[in-house]
Amino acid sequence: MQWKSISKDETQFIKGISIFLIVMHNYFHWVKPIVGENEFGFNRERIVAFGQELLAQPLEAVHLLFAYFGHYGVQTFIFLSAYGLYRSYHEREVGWLSFQWNRISKLYPAFLLAILVHYLMIVFYEGAVDATGWYLKFYLFKLSLLSNFVPDQAFSGNGPWWFFSFIVQFYLVFLLIRDAVKRYGEGVLLGLAGISYAARIFLNPYLVDHGLNIFFTVVGFLPELCLGIFLARREQWRIPALWLWGALLVSVLGNWYESAWWFSSTAVLILMLVVLRWYLDRADLGGALNRFFLYLGRISLPLFAAHGVLRAPFVASANEAANWGYTFILGIAFFLVALAVAQLMDWLIAGLGRVYAEARQRRLLSNAGAKDA
Repeated sequence: MQWKSISKDETQFIKGISIFLIVMHNYFHWVKPIVGENEFGFNRERIVAFGQELLAQPLEAVHLLFAYFGHYGVQTFIFLSAYGLYRSYHEREVGWLSFQWNRISKLYPAFLLAILVHYLMIVFYEGAVDATGWYLKFYLFKLSLLSNFVPDQAFSGNGPWWFFSFIVQFYLVFLLIRDAVKRYGEGVLLGLAGISYAARIFLNPYLVDHGLNIFFTVVGFLPELCLGIFLARREQWRIPALWLWGALLVSVLGNWYESAWWFSSTAVLILMLVVLRWYLDRADLGGALNRFFLYLGRISLPLFAAHGVLRAPFVASANEAANWGYTFILGIAFFLVALAVAQLMDWLIAGLGRVYAEARQRRLLSNAGAKDA
């Protein structure tokens, strides 16, 4: 299989596929029948339950497939984060603080608006909120990005928000990794991946016993991040057949054996990249469906930030009805509502950005005029 560098449009397309998987997963995995997924921890009973429910209720196939496998969209997001950053910054001289500001300032507007939506949902369903002060403290706690390091708090408020803490952790160390690779070579990437696998296997059981998880930190996903950097350094590269067969084997066995599961997130990512690269080499991104995924990719950040906040009423209604067709229709409705809210957020962020840029330009012109005078 020949790997080729990903263009800007192809990146948006992959983001669109990824966010679609994530949004649908985060709805369906809360709807009965609930089988679980081996995302942050391993349990063989989950694949057993998945198979049993699929055989017993084949009409629930879409529901079960999204619920069990949809979380792998996160891996492609993680890969693209490393891939895109390295392609953009591999030769750019940038200060550490200015890099952090550049990256984090692009995250927080969507995060802040998602928190506002979360609060409005609480007010809508519960009426006047007496504990406004408590919520303010809680939101500040989430905005601090420290919740991933506090026992049993990574998923509090809104589960998908754990990713914001994780990705900022990556931003904090990205330039260090980039510079180490440039100075010492790609053995650095292999070493970091090895440290991560060791931490998954030997450290994570202890962390889980204390309400934490290595996968809430940048250490947990270093193999996927390092793969992104590795491929970003190449315009073309022939993926060894052994990688593909090994990835397929590990992906299958990872559902049944914990010893393979530790490596399965990387294995599944490799297979997903191969399939997506094969498709993109043959696809017309101007087609209607592909344009839709390109659109999803462009608004993936606000969609990711807000969708989890909106799912509760849809999940409750689906569980009350316990009907596969109604569950599916509600899933589509949930996605469309989340998409509409994300689009409104995107428009608002863009509008505020223009206002800020215009005000800054006026201030610069005013200062320049004062100096000339």
